[in-house]
Amino acid sequence: MTIQARHLFYGLAMLDPYGGTGWKKPFLIYWMCDETFALNYSASIPYDVDKSRYMFRVPA
Repeated sequence: MTIQARHLFYGLAMLDPYGGTGWKKPFLIYWMCDETFALNYSASIPYDVDKSRYMFRVPA
């Protein structure tokens, strides 16, 4: 598995927002691109929406 330097920097920035996503966290970090990072980092997710499910669906 290869990763770019961007994955390292984006992944470090997203450790806190991706907290509680469980088994999805490695996939969320690996699939991240500029647009996904911007959407997930700045998202205000309502309390009644599952955070990990929302963030997992953004790259799709």
